[in-house]
Amino acid sequence: MIGNKREMRHSDGFTIIELLITVAIAAVLVSVAIPSFKSMQERNQVITMANDLAGAVLSARSEAVKTETTITLKKDGDWSSGWKIIGKNTDG
Repeated sequence: MIGNKREMRHSDGFTIIELLITVAIAAVLVSVAIPSFKSMQERNQVITMANDLAGAVLSARSEAVKTETTITLKKDGDWSSGWKIIGKNTDG
């Protein structure tokens, strides 16, 4: 096309409209993902506490078998504050 005064322009960047649309889409996706992430984090905390308690029970059982004594697993305040493993001859 010799003599054509219109030439196609080539652009290497983004327009402000494209950037605003991208930011809006990202904001929507983040707002949907945050509540899901929070509930997942709460579930993981519960699972961790349950695993810690199960480990304490197994540890108390092992200690009872090893020492051939009665071992007690006692809460320290409430269960979320932790617990103690108390042997028969311990004041604890």
